[in-house]
Amino acid sequence: MQVVSLDGNSQVADNPWLAVDPSDTQRLYLSYTQIDFLACNSINVVSSSDGGKKWGAPVIIDQECFPTDPTALQNTVAGSSVTVGPDGKVFVAYEFFPGALPNPPVNNEIKFASSINHGAAFSKPRTVANLVPSGTELN
Repeated sequence: MQVVSLDGNSQVADNPWLAVDPSDTQRLYLSYTQIDFLACNSINVVSSSDGGKKWGAPVIIDQECFPTDPTALQNTVAGSSVTVGPDGKVFVAYEFFPGALPNPPVNNEIKFASSINHGAAFSKPRTVANLVPSGTELN
């Protein structure tokens, strides 16, 4: 079963993460990073209420688009995880990279969003932690 349809060339899905609602095991949630090499990167969630036979349209949690100015810093998002609480609330956490390209020495952030309506809509993402990037060259 194909969950999302991307062209595989300019658009790819990365870091998929699946969660099952413990209050209704037919309800599934899949978060992933959609990388669009021509426009935007986004954190998306798709859901199924029938055990994965059919999937809904992606809900965008956060989206960072390429700046039109080629000298501007590029923000990006990646690495989402989704989980479901015992009451059916859906939670998504992911990493935000401010000015990731050309990678200046700034802190990354862990962001968090939630849904109380089975993934139909999510709260505005909020920063829950700052991270110091490791493995990067600081000039």
